[in-house]
Parts: sequence; structure tokens; C-alpha cells
Amino acid sequence: LSANKRRAEEIAASRASAGPAAKKRAAGVAPTVGVPWHLKLSADLANTAVECYALDGVVAVVKGTLSRRPGVETQIKRLGGKVHKNMTSLTTHLVDVDEAPGAEVLAEVERARRGGGSFEVVTAAWVDECSRVHARVTLEPRYVRHVSEATREQIEAIMDEWGDNYTIAADPESLVDSMRLVREQRSAGGNCGDSPLAREAHVADALRDLDDETAVALRTRYAMLRGVVAYVPRGSVALRLRLRLLGAQTVDEPSADSTHAVLSASTSADERQRLRDKFTEDRVRDGRPSCGRHIVSDRWLAECERRGQREPEAQEDAWFGDRVGIRDRAL
Repeated sequence: LSANKRRAEEIAASRASAGPAAKKRAAGVAPTVGVPWHLKLSADLANTAVECYALDGVVAVVKGTLSRRPGVETQIKRLGGKVHKNMTSLTTHLVDVDEAPGAEVLAEVERARRGGGSFEVVTAAWVDECSRVHARVTLEPRYVRHVSEATREQIEAIMDEWGDNYTIAADPESLVDSMRLVREQRSAGGNCGDSPLAREAHVADALRDLDDETAVALRTRYAMLRGVVAYVPRGSVALRLRLRLLGAQTVDEPSADSTHAVLSASTSADERQRLRDKFTEDRVRDGRPSCGRHIVSDRWLAECERRGQREPEAQEDAWFGDRVGIRDRAL
């Protein structure tokens, strides 16, 4: 009994001098496991108030330069989304805050391509745009590094590979993004058989083979210029995209197949005459009637866009600065 009493006193004394963790272990209480610092969300983010639910359902992981992450994470939280520090099966979006993807983001893109997840890999520009309009912006090529197959099908239903939206008029920012994508795809092998240009030519051939009834049914206000084959000078990139958005086909050189020449309103009468002579030579050489060609300016295109329909090419108002007559516009 004396020995047991001394042992009990020793145990009590050791507990009194031990720290809180040792006391919990001695009492059979499981210690609390702390979260490593690099996995913790910042206190500011945890206290961020939700302003709207534009990104409700989004579970995002933000990658890239460490100093740029907190701002993007805060935006996502304010828009009603959730932010995790690491990729899990719940992750819906991986947000890259850098201009060019780093090794970590590229590794996740490769994993997604191999079927390692159904998440979207987007840039911080997408979050910025969602924050600007306080709504969930539709994903499009300028915002993505990689998308799931379902999202890819949704994108292809409303725009082409270069980000040209079929239903929304182009603005300067979207034109810059489209041309950047064109350069990137061409540098990646745009001349291959499965290139955007080859696919576009295939679609154009299929549209030309449609019967009249189907073709008329497809003439929505966003395809009012379908059937138009327009010659546009090479330097007029914005003009080409505007025509394509309305269903027209553009070519680099005037030919017997051209139906229109769409030029700048400042094009001189001499230049238009040379173009008219070229049209006539091509038609005569191919044994076709020399009439039926229209030479118009970008004012005609602007009028089509404004009215939502194809405007007569030979209307009384002149399309060019020198107010040319009808004969100068309709050959």
C-alpha cells in the first residue's frame, strides 16, 4: 500500500508540471491536429462577405504567383464561390493567375486531358470579368487553358475556335483576343488537315450544299450575309471578322466566285475602277455574266448590322466618300 501511494503521488506531481498536451494525453483525450500553415485559408478570406451568388457552385483552386492569389481568391468568395487550397474531387475550376501557365498548372492540364478530372482550367481574366458584371460569364477561348468535353461542346455551339461569337458583335477587345488565338493556333500547326481553316472550309462546303428551303431557314439576323463571298483587303482584319459574324465568307483576292467587294469608305474611285475591271476580266474568262458584283464600303456593312437585315447594295445613298452613283456599286 505504501509503494502504491508513493507511485500515485509521483504521477500526480508529474501531471502538475506537464503542459496542456501532456495532460490531455494522460487523461485519454485525443490531441487536436492543427492545419499546416500552407493549407490554411487567410483570415481575410474567411471573413470576406458574399456580395452575390454569380459563382454559386464553383469550387476553385487558385494557382500561380503567390502574391497574386489572395486578390483572385477574395473575388471568388465575394461572388459566392468556394476556395480550396488543394485539388480534390470536388474541384470545379482551377484558376491560373499568371499570364503564361507555370509547371504546376501545366501538370494539372495534362492530368485533366488524361481523364484525371472534369474541372475547368481558366485564367484570372474570367474571374475579373465575372466580378465586373456580377454574373457568371460564359467560358470562351480567351478565358480557358483547358475545358471538359461538355464545356467544349457548349463553347463550339456559340463560337468558333478563334473566339468569334455567332450572336454578339465583336468589340476591340474580342478582336485582339481572336487574333491572338489565330496566331497561337497557326504557330502550333495550323496547316495540318485538322486545322481550323480546314474545318471551316468543310463547313462552308456543307452550307453550299444545302437546299434552298433549309438555307432560308438558317438565315437568322446573325446569318443575314450567308451566301455572300466578299473580297476584303488583307489589312482589314476587323472588317473580315464582322462579315464572318454575319455569315459571309471572305477571300483574300477578287475572283469569279466573289459576289462583293467590301472596302474602306475612303477608297478612291480609281481603285474601285481597277477592281471593277478585274471582276469583269475574271467573269468573262470563266464565261459568266459580268453583272451581279457589288462594290460597297464598310458603311453598307454598318447599315446591315444596325437594321439587322441585308440592306440593298444599290441604294441611293452613296457608300463612299465621293457619293458615287448606283452603277459604281452594282456591276
